[in-house]
Amino acid sequence: MKNSSSRKGFLFTLLALSILGFILMVMPIWIATFEKADQRAAARFKGEAMRSLFHAISDETFSDFANASSFFALRKLTLYASNVSTPLPWKDSAATDPRNPHTDAVAESILSLVLEGNATPTSVPLVYSDEEKNAYTFKAWKDRVAKAVNMMGFNISFSDLKNFSFRQRDEWTVEAYFEMEMNISDFEKTMRQSKRLRANVSFPINGFRDAMVSRMDAVQRCNSGSLCTNFVERQIFRNDQYPSPASLQPVLLSRPPRAVGGGAGWFYGPITSLYPYEMEIDQLANISSYILVRSWDENLTNYANLYGGIIITNLPSEITYNVTEGSCEYNITEQTRCINCIRRYTSNMPGCAARVELVPATIINRPFLEIGGSDWINEIRAVRRAGLPDERYVLIENQYSLPEQKLEGHHRLWDLSSIRDVLMCGFYVKGKGPSFFQRMLADAQNINNPALGIESFVVGTWAGGSEDSSYSSPPQDASHETFSRLDWEFYRRWSGEKIKGMPGCKSREMCGSPDNNATKLGVGRFTLTTDSIARYGLGELSCTKYPQAGCS
Repeated sequence: MKNSSSRKGFLFTLLALSILGFILMVMPIWIATFEKADQRAAARFKGEAMRSLFHAISDETFSDFANASSFFALRKLTLYASNVSTPLPWKDSAATDPRNPHTDAVAESILSLVLEGNATPTSVPLVYSDEEKNAYTFKAWKDRVAKAVNMMGFNISFSDLKNFSFRQRDEWTVEAYFEMEMNISDFEKTMRQSKRLRANVSFPINGFRDAMVSRMDAVQRCNSGSLCTNFVERQIFRNDQYPSPASLQPVLLSRPPRAVGGGAGWFYGPITSLYPYEMEIDQLANISSYILVRSWDENLTNYANLYGGIIITNLPSEITYNVTEGSCEYNITEQTRCINCIRRYTSNMPGCAARVELVPATIINRPFLEIGGSDWINEIRAVRRAGLPDERYVLIENQYSLPEQKLEGHHRLWDLSSIRDVLMCGFYVKGKGPSFFQRMLADAQNINNPALGIESFVVGTWAGGSEDSSYSSPPQDASHETFSRLDWEFYRRWSGEKIKGMPGCKSREMCGSPDNNATKLGVGRFTLTTDSIARYGLGELSCTKYPQAGCS
């Protein structure tokens, strides 16, 4: 028994030693296996981290910053070029942007600004503040990216910007394109990846300052002894309803089958069907600016002279009768239910001359028009004004001005809502003027760009009105009243023809009387050149075409 037990103990010990030896033998293999697995996990983690960085620093995020940087740089440049002492110089752009001549200084300045936050387009440097440099330059962007990447265990480097382009895609849109090489590696330099970033961005010019208008307005005021810092800050805005001059043409309301009886004179203003006792206080205070639109009734002649103009929505009726004057017997045809009614005398007797006269009781001294019906009102766009009800504006326009000429020449009614909307709101349209980039250049008003040109109208007391002493009325200088109101033509001092119904020329008195200082009533007499009149479809409203209307 003892020998048997000793034998079993020996075998157990031998087995235990064998197992222990096996364990000791495979342990290094296990340790090595776990070490390799840990290394593979670390490598996988590092690879995932690098892929995350590549995803985060993408064309999209690169373009987002490029958009903000370019937008801010352009804003700073337009403000800089608005100053009379720092317009941008003309530079050849035949190769880089042939549709936008002389504008290479714009792209060159933008490149310097987006890179470093400073540029020298003239002898006066344009320099960002430290906060602006940190927020909008690529130098600061690359530094921020490098710090973030370094915290994740990597190094990153960037090349210079390549294939840089900054230009106008069309009249209203600026686009920028550039590339940059990016290299990322881990600290041990066991991993390395490269990537080419591409920024392709665009944004509208809406809201940017018109440097030409600001600069030229300052020149006017400097010439008159005022401070050069006192100038207009005008922003560029467009309205999709008005893409071109052709879209602003007046609309003829008195077209067939609407019959027109007659009329005399011309006047522009809002229409109303209310008599004075029916008006609100604000309307009553400005009653002389309104055009009364009603069918004839007994009260019409009592109130007619209070309004700026009258539109009667019925055609006159007629009565006939005979009278004897001395040895002459006359057949008389007399208009009724009208103002400035006509009475015609005809006779078959020798020596009894025919004649026409006004019916005395119906005479008013206001522009007027007789038109059958009022359905034309629905075709006029309502104009909204803050705190006031919607109003509709029209132009009464007759070839002759005197009441006794009511049946002579043409008699028309116009809707000028589109062009006056552009005038009063300061919208820009595609035109023959300088482009947005070119408006930053010296003497921009002398540039015509049929490909990318834009233009607007300058109206108001700031543009040759009573607040601008360099364009004041007699005896100092009345020549501004002949200048075209199209911006680049105005600053070229091009003379034009007066246009009826425009700001400053809403009536014969405002446009024609030498004793009436129109500038003190608002904006000065409105004129355009022959070329601009044709492009905007205003030829029929030119005072030169129908001088009998009383414009000069």
